[in-house]
Amino acid sequence: MKLVKSNSTYFLTLLLCLSSAIAKRKVEVVTVVTQSAEEFSSEFFKKISAAYANKNVITSPLSAHVVLSMAAYGARGQTSNQMRQSLHLPENNTITHQGFEGIIKRYQNVKSVVLKVANKIYVAKGMKLEQRYKHLTARTFKSEASELEVDRPTKAAQYINHWVGRNTNDKIHDIIVPSDIDASTRLIMLNAVYFKGEWLKSFDKKLTVESQFHITEEIQKNVSTMFTSGSFMYGELTDLKAKFIEVPYKNGDFKLVVIVPNDINGLDYVIQNSTALKPEYLAKSASKQEVHLYLPKFKIESTIDLKEPLEKLGMTNMFENTANFSGIAKESLQVSKVLQKAFIEVNEHGSEAAAATSINFVLSAAPVVPVAPIEFKADKPFLFQINDNKLGLTLFTGTVNDPKI
Repeated sequence: MKLVKSNSTYFLTLLLCLSSAIAKRKVEVVTVVTQSAEEFSSEFFKKISAAYANKNVITSPLSAHVVLSMAAYGARGQTSNQMRQSLHLPENNTITHQGFEGIIKRYQNVKSVVLKVANKIYVAKGMKLEQRYKHLTARTFKSEASELEVDRPTKAAQYINHWVGRNTNDKIHDIIVPSDIDASTRLIMLNAVYFKGEWLKSFDKKLTVESQFHITEEIQKNVSTMFTSGSFMYGELTDLKAKFIEVPYKNGDFKLVVIVPNDINGLDYVIQNSTALKPEYLAKSASKQEVHLYLPKFKIESTIDLKEPLEKLGMTNMFENTANFSGIAKESLQVSKVLQKAFIEVNEHGSEAAAATSINFVLSAAPVVPVAPIEFKADKPFLFQINDNKLGLTLFTGTVNDPKI
């Protein structure tokens, strides 16, 4: 009896150790991908913000990174080299594939907030995806491939837009219009990200008042400004001449981060040095403080043609007739269009944000410890992020130059 008991105990211990090792491996591969996504995120947003200087803008670096990575794994030669370098994809495909799989799986099981990350491939009728690529996208990106009747562009556009609407709670509309689809359209890749979260501590509507917002040094306007007070993660970014606050949602892993420059005209300097705004770095720069928080309500919708920003990041070959996507299909393909639509609304209850990114392929030719509560006023142009602090991942980022609701 003693021998049996000893063997049973040993076998159980072995299983527990094995499970622990597997769990650690999953964390490591996800970390590799989140780090590459964050490297891309800061560079991506710099290019976007340059095109939207002094304007409100909302974008999802995560949405762009996921769908472009999905395309990159079907690229070969120079096209692949450019995309992988710009996206900061690790050389080890196995690790990266497992990392994306882990991220998407996590976002299918989030509690206390609504979060969806969905991918889709629409393939022109009669075109066949390479079996290996079809298997990869289905397993790693949970992306199903559906047939598209490109000879019926109105119906095809409706079909695609319905999928986008369903996966963004009907916040993103008309990412594809019939004129985007013709006989040369062979493939459309899509990613949709949707987030809705209630604040851990709601703002009291009775305390929302009209307060002055400095659009520029010369121009001010009254905007609907929320107020709350309590204990928040707060930090000062001396090198960026800015300060920030994290406003948590009911799921404590997700937070709205508001970064306000010290000077009215200081937002561009913050953006150009935004590598210091990665979730991991911000977490190390913050400490819990008592804060009086004044935050304007705002709503932003953006439609962004990503071709020029992506070319500036180094992804030029994929738009040329020399593009090589032979890992996707035997047909010669090049990217004709990369478009992202994004939406965010911030109010007393919480935040709702959505984004969809499409790729069209065609045939080629130091913490402060104050004595009294800190006053944090977002009363000048500011930067915001919705971050997943658990993964260290930026879901959405944008700028508010003129709060509107």
